[in-house]
Amino acid sequence: MKFFVTFGSQYSYQEHPLYDDAHPDGWVEIQAQDETIARMVAWMLFGDHWSFIYAESEFENRSYYPRGVLAQVEAQVVAE
Repeated sequence: MKFFVTFGSQYSYQEHPLYDDAHPDGWVEIQAQDETIARMVAWMLFGDHWSFIYAESEFENRSYYPRGVLAQVEAQVVAE
């Protein structure tokens, strides 16, 4: 499944503490088995410095994000 992470408006004028390319006009795509794993990946990459995470079916109006995809990440789950 594909999930979309967006960022708050403060990252249009101030640096993100963990991700230099963060911007409210774009999103990061996370390919993950489910939303729980996607959220874990978002926290690992961005800490608590992101706004929303959407499933692909909920991320309808991409025109709100003119920069488009900022990065693509594939979650790797390791079973023990």
